Amino acid sequence: MASWEEADVVCAVDWTGLAAVQTLASMYGAKRSPPLVFLCYRVFSASVNITTNPDAAATYRMYEASAWSNAQALVVLSQADQRNLEQLQSSDDPRPPSACFLLYPPLRADMVQMASQAQLLPPARGPRYLTCCVRLSPEKSPDTFLDILSHLRTSLCSLNIVPLLCGTGTDPAYVSALHHRAQAVCPETMIRSGFMGPSEMAEVWQQTILNVHPSQRDAFGMTIAEAAAFGVPTAGSDGGDVGALDFLAQGAFLPIKLSAPAKAAAAIRDLLHDPTRLSQLQRAAQARALAWTATAHGAELLTILQQAATASAALD
Repeated sequence: MASWEEADVVCAVDWTGLAAVQTLASMYGAKRSPPLVFLCYRVFSASVNITTNPDAAATYRMYEASAWSNAQALVVLSQADQRNLEQLQSSDDPRPPSACFLLYPPLRADMVQMASQAQLLPPARGPRYLTCCVRLSPEKSPDTFLDILSHLRTSLCSLNIVPLLCGTGTDPAYVSALHHRAQAVCPETMIRSGFMGPSEMAEVWQQTILNVHPSQRDAFGMTIAEAAAFGVPTAGSDGGDVGALDFLAQGAFLPIKLSAPAKAAAAIRDLLHDPTRLSQLQRAAQARALAWTATAHGAELLTILQQAATASAALD
């Protein structure tokens, strides 16, 4: 087995990984540690409510800043995460900032296979869905979907489109209140609660005409990419703080102003009444999602690791 010092590079996932790396280096009594690549898949300091949890926010900021300052390279999932981490850098640190890479996660292989097979199937029969599929918790803003829905009911009925709210949550009272409100806002709303595996999600996306992602901020948002693979575009934040919308880029999703539900509903209504534009978004979203395979992702990650190792060797 190669020694710790002989490793070309070591990866730490999120800020907790730094402690593991430091512990391993101490256990091996290493005089030299291999270059560290900080895989920041969630920026905890930006996720916690600073107003109600100031101590937690300060702790996360300290550890995430330390992880970046000790890393040869940093990998993030969105432009928003990159901006948030850049704010943690100290102007007093004499070291140059680590290289930062934006690397979007790939779709699961089974979802790619099912999406590719779905292209060969005839169009789904029956009503189509206007789907919202997020974790049912306040930080994911499912209530915003219902705010938008309150302005869309008449249009959806005329187009034979049924709202679908699916997802799980850890607060039964919040989930129950959300379900009751969904039925009050639009009695036609279908609700699917509980865990949904790949095959169940594939069925949903094959029936969906448009996905609505109500979160203002999301490290990535894999359901957006999954929907796109099935030719389902997403209506989502125009603020540039959702990784999967960065990934799709302009022309492959519908940007909406989530803080103005009536305007967001109008944009969705216009799209649903414009089959040519909707078809263009469907094709663009699907092409982008299916092109970013696990193989392509792995090749890009390998390049990042090689660059980190080369840069570290040049400093020795």
